[in-house]
Amino acid sequence: MSRADAAGGESTTAGKALAVALIYAGTCFYTAASFYHLKLKHWTFWRGYALAIPLVCVEYVFNIWGNKLATLHGLNVVQIMMLIISFYMVNIWVLNVFVLKQRQTQVVAWREALALALLVGAIAVSSNMLALGHHGA
Repeated sequence: MSRADAAGGESTTAGKALAVALIYAGTCFYTAASFYHLKLKHWTFWRGYALAIPLVCVEYVFNIWGNKLATLHGLNVVQIMMLIISFYMVNIWVLNVFVLKQRQTQVVAWREALALALLVGAIAVSSNMLALGHHGA
């Protein structure tokens, strides 16, 4: 019996997708809170603080609900963390290229793509290993 079944719900693809979407939304807010100040020309600590704190609060709410739903629908803590790190990598790349307009060399782009591919592979391996473990028991 999965945790979703034990909690009175059914583990569905829609539930997992909602959990992943909430976690992704949280990482978007966190990335903006952490790195958007780099776009500001004249900023002070207090201006950065005033910009970051509301974004971090929204990020926290999205991530708490996303993490709760993800665990209810069968994802473990390691899988959730790898998803979060993957989302941060994508968000920071988008911010770097499209908002901060920083050029990337081919070497840097390949390293980032390889790192992301390895994280996605780790999520896939972790998911398959868990599925095999449940069927073999």
